[in-house]
Amino acid sequence: MRILLVDNNTKHIEDIKKLCPKYEVIVKRWNEITSREYEDFDLIVLSGGTGMAIENHEQDLATEMELIRRSDKPIIGVCLGFELICHVYGSKMEKEDVREKGIIEIDVLLPDPVFVGREKLRVYMAHKWHVKDVGPELTILASSHKGIDAVKHKTRPMYGFQFHPEILEEANNGAEVFNKCLDILTS
Repeated sequence: MRILLVDNNTKHIEDIKKLCPKYEVIVKRWNEITSREYEDFDLIVLSGGTGMAIENHEQDLATEMELIRRSDKPIIGVCLGFELICHVYGSKMEKEDVREKGIIEIDVLLPDPVFVGREKLRVYMAHKWHVKDVGPELTILASSHKGIDAVKHKTRPMYGFQFHPEILEEANNGAEVFNKCLDILTS
């Protein structure tokens, strides 16, 4: 099983790779992928992006957004990857004045196997953008006091998580959710 891990300038690329120990993970930087790059892979993970936002980088991220639109491969989006999925499918996003950072509690709104029966999760957040509403192709799975934190595409094998599963703090349930998502999308 081969995973394409798109590095959107994250500081935690090695930590994301550690979440995928039983897979062959190939890392490509966001500006090195081509629109057909994904064809040789079984799954795609879109990382978070330190210092990157869709705002002012839409042209830079155009290839990645095209990959989201066209790929028939399963996709998991983390932080900026989540925001890209939401943006591609017409979601409404808002920028906050203060960056949210640290462990917060999110509420599971719609039961899904990725949440392994939990109704609440503690996850690590580090971002300035919040998704406030999603387009018609996405289903909201979880949210917090700030906005939407997990989505699933209604017809395609695609999940997005605003939180960072790769930050391995004891209180972070994100790695458990990410690993369950990998299991679901690769079985």
